[in-house]
Amino acid sequence: FVHRIIAACFLGLNIENLFEQEYENLIKVFLENLGLAIWDCRKIDQKGIYITSFYYQPILKGKYIIFVRNNTYSNFVEIGEVRELFGMLIHESAQKGILIASSDFTNEAIEFSKGKPLELINRKNLEQLLQKHVGQRYLKKMNLMVIK
Repeated sequence: FVHRIIAACFLGLNIENLFEQEYENLIKVFLENLGLAIWDCRKIDQKGIYITSFYYQPILKGKYIIFVRNNTYSNFVEIGEVRELFGMLIHESAQKGILIASSDFTNEAIEFSKGKPLELINRKNLEQLLQKHVGQRYLKKMNLMVIK
């Protein structure tokens, strides 16, 4: 337990300690806090979930496809997963595709996403976004807060 707290001090949020369902629920809360309405959420494989969501506010209004990957099995998300997201984006006629990962992305995956309506959110960016957009009470409840 002490090691978990010490690790949290250095790493920001300790999302690596979450069970798969907890991680997925945390991402759903985050997306809802951003104003996205979740239409559909389903498991795509052992690696994560596929979310179809809609943003109703003017200017950014539209359909969003989101892949949520819990990459405890690998340090990097490969280009194939980003291509899969792009294919779904086109198939669903969505405004934007977002891939949220608890790891990082390969250089090839990053290069592929450039110039496309895709956003890749790695662990570092995810932790910053969670701290900004998810209530502190919720993070404390999940034992994710940094002890300062």
